Amino acid sequence: MSVTTRAERAAPFPGGRAELRLPTAPFALRAQALGCADARTGPFTPLDVPARLVLELEPLPGVRGRVLRADGSPATDARVGLHALFGPRVEVEQNGFRLRHEAWTTTGTDTDAEGRFVLYPPPLGDGQYSARESVLRVTAPGHAPTELAPAVYDPKIGLELELRLLRGGVIEGTARHAPTLDPSGFLLLFHRGDGDLRTVRLGPEGTYRLEHLAPGGWWVEVLQAEMLGARSSSSSTLHDEPAPPFEPHDLVVVEGQTTRHDVDLDAHAPSALRGELRLVGRTLDGWSAALFDEHVGRHELASSVALDGAGRFRLETASPGTYTLVLSAPEATGGRLELRETLTLAPGEHDWSLELAPGRVEGSGAIGRGSRERFYRYEWRGSVAGHALEAHVRIVPDKSGSFVLPSVPPGRGVILRNDPQDGQTEFAPWEKLAEFEVAPGGHATALLP
Repeated sequence: MSVTTRAERAAPFPGGRAELRLPTAPFALRAQALGCADARTGPFTPLDVPARLVLELEPLPGVRGRVLRADGSPATDARVGLHALFGPRVEVEQNGFRLRHEAWTTTGTDTDAEGRFVLYPPPLGDGQYSARESVLRVTAPGHAPTELAPAVYDPKIGLELELRLLRGGVIEGTARHAPTLDPSGFLLLFHRGDGDLRTVRLGPEGTYRLEHLAPGGWWVEVLQAEMLGARSSSSSTLHDEPAPPFEPHDLVVVEGQTTRHDVDLDAHAPSALRGELRLVGRTLDGWSAALFDEHVGRHELASSVALDGAGRFRLETASPGTYTLVLSAPEATGGRLELRETLTLAPGEHDWSLELAPGRVEGSGAIGRGSRERFYRYEWRGSVAGHALEAHVRIVPDKSGSFVLPSVPPGRGVILRNDPQDGQTEFAPWEKLAEFEVAPGGHATALLP
């Protein structure tokens, strides 16, 4: 048994006796024990609490039952638990995959030598028990996870169950792929919304087989990397309306049967970008190219390489998708030019090329503000046919406030300033100081106010 006040929690202790320090404010006392309803007393003030309190716990009948193996023998090594369903407006994901019900349980227990078990549905809130539906789920070696249909399990109403474990169904198939693609190393991930992710690594032949799978709908994902391993993450979303329905299943498993499901790896084959950058009148020594993965809000480096003397580069990605190509000049006295373009890469090889006749910008007036650092930035507002480019340079002035940008794309550009507020670490709104046109190969001068 354990005892809880609003200010203190006592660890479980033997004999049903405990001593607690009195809080300095009014309090209530609650006692909890497995298999019993919570007992409460109070509230009290520190001046009127009795020296001795007795709380009587009401035994609960619990959910009792027996688990049998598929052959009818007692399942002595089964794990049994209640997994609550989510509310109608709640959407929960674990490790990036949506759940039908809680993957965790606070009622888990193991069967005894005769396959018997007893569960006590957990309380919710102030001594009230949850009215949410739950799935009673049983797992055991050599069998598929076996579930009962969702139901409300009232801890104050006794229930006797007998469950016979399922051997489950089988999924097998082949990964179709182009002759030039090696399927080795690809992972197939199978899930059904219960948090139990099943993976199989493909071999050179591209075939696979999974056994002891729970009957019902399953989804299939193709992965190029291992999952999180020991790490786990979860997220939940509360919708104003009922949560969106699940996507249709990719396949259905039937008890005692084999379901055939082939997958197409070509849609997940690596992508490669062959590119060439040409800057009229400029060398490309020290330039680099990189691809950043923008999948589902990420911005992670996927590939990077230095440009060769002719401005050529080749970048590879493990999978198709949306990427940001970033071409970066070497560090210069006044700042480094970066060119960016968002690309959608399908499997296979892609060609990219760009030619610019860059200009030069010289300026003055980029003065600091007392002890605070001011930030200056050049942004290109031009365009190039066939490209959706962005370009910018972080301006680094000298002590006198002068700066030189040796290479900027031709076209309209602006210079912006940011004055961080005193005592603040975040950027303030950017202020436009100058806007002008840079001719191809030309020269512009900016006198900042």
